Amino acid sequence: MNPPWSNQYRRRSSSPPSPQVLPGLFTQASISLPDPVPPVPSRCGGIWGGECTEPVGPPDWACREHPRPDQTLAALARPECPPEILSWLSNDLSPAVRWEVANNPSTPPETLGRLGDDKHTSIRKAVAAHSACPPGMLEKLCHDESWEVRNSVARNPAASPGVLRMTGHDRASLVRASTATNPSCPPEMLRLLAQRSAHRQDGVRQSVAGNPSCPSDMLRVLALDDNPAVRLNVARHPNTGELTLQTMIHDPEPQVARTAAGRLAAQGGKTKTDLTDKPPASTPAG
Repeated sequence: MNPPWSNQYRRRSSSPPSPQVLPGLFTQASISLPDPVPPVPSRCGGIWGGECTEPVGPPDWACREHPRPDQTLAALARPECPPEILSWLSNDLSPAVRWEVANNPSTPPETLGRLGDDKHTSIRKAVAAHSACPPGMLEKLCHDESWEVRNSVARNPAASPGVLRMTGHDRASLVRASTATNPSCPPEMLRLLAQRSAHRQDGVRQSVAGNPSCPSDMLRVLALDDNPAVRLNVARHPNTGELTLQTMIHDPEPQVARTAAGRLAAQGGKTKTDLTDKPPASTPAG
């Protein structure tokens, strides 16, 4: 969801763009224009600084020297936007522009490293969620004052096991729960999160039971959890073994019992693990 100020964007640049940058930005912006082009004001507003007096109208949409603010944001949102443009505009004075740069999947790691120190929480949050965020910046952001930023770090599949161990000890239960959902979370951290989750409604054990990397032995333990939402995730998990599912068909919660029975019927008594919930033995060669 866009931050509220992105719809009230009016760009003020600290310096004009180089001749090599501006045509590329205008070209990218032009790609996203609607067809037919709607009416526009007669003046572009001079978004590079100052006021431009060049008349503007369909089909140009904006003069080449001063693309419209909404064009600039539309260009920055496109994955094919050139990295050099993203890097240059990461220093823009408008937080709306920097937010778009932080969200673009093509933004280079070094640019994300600069944006990770931005004063706006929403921008740091976007950096923390980016798959190309540098490991050092993810480690720094997992100590951010905002729980939302730390939560984005905890959800990022690119986070290292060391970073996830730190978010797994976060003071906010939502951050710990997000850590438990991360498929990159180390198994020992998943076990620790499940063991230390003392509150039924904090969502941590439920997240552990839904983590695709949760080991089968941990699922056996969680199948006995007093929270039916946790047991339901166990019944749905592809790593849950047949013996565990056979036990769960007698669960007092009807939805859990139906899910376990459905899994058994659909898979013909076979799951990703064997009857003992252990990895299948390798077949001897030849």
